[in-house]
Amino acid sequence: MSATPSIEAQGQEAILPAVLEFPEHSQEQFLKAVISDLDVNAPNFKLAPVYTLYLCARYRASTHYRPDLQPTERAHKLTVFLHHVANLIHNIIQEKYNDPKILSFWMANSSEFLHFLKSDRHISAFSVQAQEVLAECVQAAFQNLVSI
Repeated sequence: MSATPSIEAQGQEAILPAVLEFPEHSQEQFLKAVISDLDVNAPNFKLAPVYTLYLCARYRASTHYRPDLQPTERAHKLTVFLHHVANLIHNIIQEKYNDPKILSFWMANSSEFLHFLKSDRHISAFSVQAQEVLAECVQAAFQNLVSI
């Protein structure tokens, strides 16, 4: 018998058991390392950035992130964070429009992040703007790749 009962067996949806906590004051440094300054050759797992960013989003959506916040404030901060992340990715794709390796890397990560945001019932409604930008990222990266 399992030490922890299955949540799904009780008729409820399982909750993702992981988040990635990072301090608000160093958010820009963190995002710069994960997005802007990332060497696409470095990670062995090429989707590492999107999994990292998704776990960050799950943290920001949880009550572990600033428990003092009202739910509407937390939702607003999550929306702003995700839109900012999507814009950073969009900027990389625009800046590196002629680098096929970077374009294919960020096209894959954008596509997967978009899928995560759309599929997560806790985050989906708060990530509409980010989803739109990520869809543009996938399209722009693909168009740039085709034109190289």
